[in-house]
Amino acid sequence: MLLSVLIPVYRQHPHALLEALQTQIAETGVDIEVLVLDDSAEAAAFSWHGDYAGRQALRILSFKENLGRSAARNRLMDEAKGDFLLFLDGDMQLPGAFMATIVPLLKDDVLLCGGIASVAEGNSSLRARYSRKVEEKLAITRNQHPYRSFTAANFCMPAAWKAQHRFPEPHAGYGHEDTHFGLQLLEAKRKVLHVDCAALHTGFDADEVFVSKSREAVKNLVRLYHHDPLFQKHAGEIRLVRSWQLAQTTGLVFFLTLFLAWMEGYLKAGKGSLKLFSLYKLALFEFYFRRKTSL
Repeated sequence: MLLSVLIPVYRQHPHALLEALQTQIAETGVDIEVLVLDDSAEAAAFSWHGDYAGRQALRILSFKENLGRSAARNRLMDEAKGDFLLFLDGDMQLPGAFMATIVPLLKDDVLLCGGIASVAEGNSSLRARYSRKVEEKLAITRNQHPYRSFTAANFCMPAAWKAQHRFPEPHAGYGHEDTHFGLQLLEAKRKVLHVDCAALHTGFDADEVFVSKSREAVKNLVRLYHHDPLFQKHAGEIRLVRSWQLAQTTGLVFFLTLFLAWMEGYLKAGKGSLKLFSLYKLALFEFYFRRKTSL
């Protein structure tokens, strides 16, 4: 068996992740290749590549033009030679038993989701608080709704599935390419199993950046909700859509849009709570939904 570890990065130096992998790979007794795709598209950002020149079973891919989040992941799948494909984000760290835990669980008819944990307990940014409250869940909780909890940050699937399950290209806008992938798995009735083998999330955007990215992601979700059959058929699997549909029954969601500018400014200034952030995204969905012709 050959396992391919696939790591897309963008203007990151994944030293911690690569060093942890090198240590842990030797302990598994399994053949493992590591592929990194640096999508920075700037020669100056590739300076760290030389630190790994000649490293056995490691390849670093880079291109003059930015591929984008979906295309980068698809290119990694195309380049991989393994029987299983393990995706990890480049800004992650691995606990000491990560590879030894995930490898024995590999099966040719199951996609494994390992989960995410945070290493930023002292970080009070909105992004860090969101990660701790929303993203960090034990497998027993995630398995209650396995497709809703899918994330591209830490998952492993049989390579035989890669011809059928791809990240969406072209994928206009930021966000929800992993949602799309999860809905593909649901549509195909693939078995998704969540396990407690979390990778450690270390990269947390400043509040202003996180709120801006969230706005773009909501706009993209509304676009997909209008135009993509998968999102229309399985809307109930998407948390924000479910909340918006429920809020519409009250007739009050429209009035939230009147406070969008205030909520956004407050959140970007680092003063907002997670509850306010949820209301902000709900208002954004309503705002963009009513302007579907401009999406």
